[in-house]
Amino acid sequence: MLAGMTRVLSQILPILILIGLGCLLRMSGFLTRDLARGLTRLIVAVLMPALIFRAVHEAKLSSALAAPAAVGAITVAGSIAATFGVAVLLGLRGERRGALILAGSFGNTGYLGYPMTVELLGANLLPAAVFYDVVGNTPIVFGFGAMMAQHYGAGEDRPTVVNGIRTLASFPPLWGLVAGLALHGVSLPAVVARPVELLAGSTIPLIMLAVGASLTAGGLRRHWKLAGVVAVMKLGVSPAIAYVAARLLGASPDITRVAVLEAGMPTFLLGLVLADRYELDSDVIATAIFVTTISAILTVPAWLHLLR
Repeated sequence: MLAGMTRVLSQILPILILIGLGCLLRMSGFLTRDLARGLTRLIVAVLMPALIFRAVHEAKLSSALAAPAAVGAITVAGSIAATFGVAVLLGLRGERRGALILAGSFGNTGYLGYPMTVELLGANLLPAAVFYDVVGNTPIVFGFGAMMAQHYGAGEDRPTVVNGIRTLASFPPLWGLVAGLALHGVSLPAVVARPVELLAGSTIPLIMLAVGASLTAGGLRRHWKLAGVVAVMKLGVSPAIAYVAARLLGASPDITRVAVLEAGMPTFLLGLVLADRYELDSDVIATAIFVTTISAILTVPAWLHLLR
């Protein structure tokens, strides 16, 4: 068991080094908040679409990719229900209940899930991670997630179904998926293929730097108990739901590993955006991001070892 854990930890070490470098760049003032935000926008608008496009365009597509999308949707729905139940048991209300549900249900399946999939499971399984994230997870984030944030938040901004669809349609990584599917099997000229390859190749290291730059432990003293609850739900309960769903759907072992890995990703960074927009308790979400990201260093290798 120790040898297996060591192997996984050795694979995750390059990711941790880049995340740590991002933290150091932020702490030193070299990577300022404005620069970090600009880097995040660049990643979402340009680099992730290129990475997704290349992965899907070059992949051997099959009906098996419906499984990770279905598992993703089931996992998120189950996580929302479980986290809601915990929030009720804890007596949380309003902005704090909404923050706990967001933080405990939605994971960093694209930003961190893609690099983890490539490094720990292999680039050939990246399309499965893309379908889990973009098809199974993202519509619920922009649909139900936004609606739920509005319901519990103190803000006056009121999302509608139309606005949710518009936001989803304007999500650049979705464009990369659609383009990759539309041009699948089409040979691209070098003048197009080479720039896409260069952009895609730079995505993962820049994502890791951006994740490191986003981490902060500012609210840990005030919210460590709620952050601990989120860590249990997000890193323990959600992967368990994904495993059960994958088995019930008859997914292959590789697809099951991708689904469990994605389900076990830390709290999503977009949660801070939703919290700010709809006036949820953003300190709880920020602390949960920090705690779950650090804790995932141990839980991700443990899950992958169990699924060997």
